[in-house]
Amino acid sequence: MLASGDDVASEAARKVLREFEKNGQSVDAALVTWSPETLRKILAEDLPDAQVIVVSNREPYIHSENNDGGVELVVPARGLVSALEPITRACAGTWIA
Repeated sequence: MLASGDDVASEAARKVLREFEKNGQSVDAALVTWSPETLRKILAEDLPDAQVIVVSNREPYIHSENNDGGVELVVPARGLVSALEPITRACAGTWIA
């Protein structure tokens, strides 16, 4: 069963696919060189009012106290964080953990 957020995401994905087809492009033929700028441009053009929000039971960073009492920031090498953190950062997204 889909949650209401899934419905919104599915509709957004369908909208992007319709735009590809309307412009005479197929998704398979769309060769895109992905970069933070490319992602921002596509979101701005195809989903202008969209916000990138990641909701997870994991933080994107680990905050640890180091020997001198300061805070050390560690980016863990985990699948979810490794995949979504660069996208969230490029799109000025919000990570809720």
